[in-house]
Amino acid sequence: MNILRKKKMIYCVVAVVILLVVVLGVCVSSALTNNEPFGEAVQLGQEDLRKGNYESAIYHLKRAAKISPEESRYTVLINLGMAYFKAGELSSAANVFERAVLINHTEQALEALAVVRYKQGLYEEAMKAYTQATTEYGRTSNLLAGLAACHISQGNTKYAQDILLEALNRDPNNQVVLYNIASLKYDCNEFVDAANYFVRFFEVVDVDENKEQLERAREHFSALIAKYPANLKKDANACYSQAVNYYRQNNLPAAFKETVKASRLDPTEPTFTALLISISKKVNRPENIQRLTKRIKNGFPEYAEKLNIK
Repeated sequence: MNILRKKKMIYCVVAVVILLVVVLGVCVSSALTNNEPFGEAVQLGQEDLRKGNYESAIYHLKRAAKISPEESRYTVLINLGMAYFKAGELSSAANVFERAVLINHTEQALEALAVVRYKQGLYEEAMKAYTQATTEYGRTSNLLAGLAACHISQGNTKYAQDILLEALNRDPNNQVVLYNIASLKYDCNEFVDAANYFVRFFEVVDVDENKEQLERAREHFSALIAKYPANLKKDANACYSQAVNYYRQNNLPAAFKETVKASRLDPTEPTFTALLISISKKVNRPENIQRLTKRIKNGFPEYAEKLNIK
């Protein structure tokens, strides 16, 4: 397993923690008591955590953890662990998450601990946390994505692929899973599958929360275009030519069918997607327009700029 692949998978698992900050970062407010020093420390820590002032957040949340009532300690520790993680203090983050797990081994705490252990390169420890989480809370897509990343880092590519397919079956639009399986297929030289998974990723990715991941996907996709099988490109172009003829004859159902064939044969060609958008506009299919427009904007930014697609 090469180092580049490990780095790519690390980002995808870390994306889970970013989501946890959003989910858990506001939880402490509901646990506040009338203890003024504690409440003040928590509020200041939360505010700094949201603003990205992680060192300051650590200071306030450490103070809150020392004086927190028992019923509030878990949520304070989760937020403190997040602050340590975002500050790059992985050992401290792991220690805090372990304390949180001892108090209440929730899915969120176990997943956060697993992510930190993964980033530390402690894959066996990460797998234990992921396995405990899936055993107690079910095989959710995010947990399976993290578990698969651990197996990839240990060279268990086939098993990792099976886990990712299971995750995708549970949530077909999970952007972390789609990115991971697309990258895995690309690394295994399965370029057709990789292209199709990347295209699906472009259709669902949250650009604001996953800018770095999107840029990496674009890089891989751009490299994949040059490696895509020439015979499939040829067959796709033949279908597209037929689709254009049908479109000019205003036979939109036939045009749509042939364009879909072309797009499936060669997902790396944005012209096919552009024709699908045009047909969808004529037949008033806004759900198709939205999905396909997002595909072009995220997967083919230069082409989108050329067509003035916003």
